[in-house]
Amino acid sequence: MKSVRLTIENTRTTPMLVWVEPEAMDYWLQPGEKCEVVAAKEGEEAHFELHQTDEGLSIFPSRECGGICVFQSGLELTCGHQRPEGWR
Repeated sequence: MKSVRLTIENTRTTPMLVWVEPEAMDYWLQPGEKCEVVAAKEGEEAHFELHQTDEGLSIFPSRECGGICVFQSGLELTCGHQRPEGWR
């Protein structure tokens, strides 16, 4: 199956939130870290919409995207990856 992929790098000097909808999953990248957001491509128009926030990025998959996974260095990350203590 084909997939749609998006690589994100934290170029900030502080931790950056990567928020994935519609599952409301949060992942945190330290300065200089990267991750890859991957979704099954269920239609030719599959894509991600990005919204910049004060804390980082919110990612919204289009309707043509299937299940979403987030990877770093080939390993799948779990929701809450590197979440700062006391965050919401």
